[in-house]
Amino acid sequence: MDKVTVVITTYKRKEEFRKALISVINQTYDNIEIIVVDDNIENTYIVYVQQILEKYDNVKYIKNKKNLGGALSRNVGLKASTGKYIAFLDDDDVYFDKKIENQVKCFEESDVCNLGIVYCHTEAVDVYENILEKYEKNVRGDFLLENMLGTIAATTQWLCLKSAVEQVGGFKDVPSKQDTTLLLDLAMAGYRIDVVPQILTKYYELDIERISGVSEKNLKGELLLRDYMRRIYNRFDYKNIRTVEYNIDFRIYYLQIRLGKYKEAFQTLKLLYKTHINRLNVLIIIIKHPFRRFRKERLK
Repeated sequence: MDKVTVVITTYKRKEEFRKALISVINQTYDNIEIIVVDDNIENTYIVYVQQILEKYDNVKYIKNKKNLGGALSRNVGLKASTGKYIAFLDDDDVYFDKKIENQVKCFEESDVCNLGIVYCHTEAVDVYENILEKYEKNVRGDFLLENMLGTIAATTQWLCLKSAVEQVGGFKDVPSKQDTTLLLDLAMAGYRIDVVPQILTKYYELDIERISGVSEKNLKGELLLRDYMRRIYNRFDYKNIRTVEYNIDFRIYYLQIRLGKYKEAFQTLKLLYKTHINRLNVLIIIIKHPFRRFRKERLK
């Protein structure tokens, strides 16, 4: 039975972290190495995490010397891991009991060549465990274009071949979209993807930023992602490039409007108008958004 490493990164969450940890301990797959990377700098949270871990002598604990953020904390866990496979778990997400078992089985039985990652379906829930949304994409094989059109699966849904993640250098230190970026790196390196079509994880919509997706951090991440994707457009025909460009420009435009960046939003809107095949849809976008301030920017 091949060893699987699960890296749990934690920052400023108490009860949620405990739930995440227990969900890994309760896995039906036996050969699991658990690594907790503590990114807290406040002593209250550090003490809590350490008190929880005192109950479990089979958990490797790593305390960052300074706050590194999610991407670099995952890389810390990656470097310390000893498993053939590696999975990542944020401290506000949980695994269902058969998550690792079913994904390892998929790795062993899949007919997809050069398989580097297996993901599963997931669901979003609120604090009362009410299901808000389910995410059930089914992509197999080459996934570069699909991932450029929109993230196939978030980090918690993955089980990766550790050597594949190491080959591409792990997670990039970007403000957001770390999952999309790493998936692009894996696809560019020639790795393929497979899916276990079952909901095996869930994540909690706990804070406003995560629910809305609206923040300066998310906008900066989308802009960096667009720059990265534009460097690999030579792999696609013009129609696919237009579709990818429209999708990401729309997300950027939405964030700019929500953040009150009307001047920048107008420039993005012009890109949307150029790239969308049905320009009537772009006019509908304009009608749906409050544009009094936006129109003033246009006149400057």
